[in-house]
Amino acid sequence: MPSPPPQNIKINLLPRPLYSTNITYNPSSFSRIDETSDAAWYSQLRFVQHIDDGAISALKSYYSEIIKSYHRVLDLCSCWVSRLPPSLKSSTMIEIGMNARELEKNPHLAKFFVKDLNLNPEFKEIETEKHG
Repeated sequence: MPSPPPQNIKINLLPRPLYSTNITYNPSSFSRIDETSDAAWYSQLRFVQHIDDGAISALKSYYSEIIKSYHRVLDLCSCWVSRLPPSLKSSTMIEIGMNARELEKNPHLAKFFVKDLNLNPEFKEIETEKHG
């Protein structure tokens, strides 16, 4: 059964910077200081918060406004915590991340996939998932 359409759509809940809509990128825009594979970094357990308390609070508030219990959520680049509302049922959330042991600790999780999106940015695993 498809999810019901949103009743109220809110746009620009968070302040947006006033940047030009046309941004030009070149290949060096996407290069990194350390080009080592991300798999090496994420192989070590960290269990740390990657954002500060203010950002966590803002995300929780924003997600509580836009994500409803009947929505299905794909959490990209995920870890052991999500900033999702407690009302979100775990059967509706799929995560993609790089460390299985961290992903296993996320209480919102229904299913996860360990995947390096830099090497393979396709979502075939998700496309074949059946949702209730």
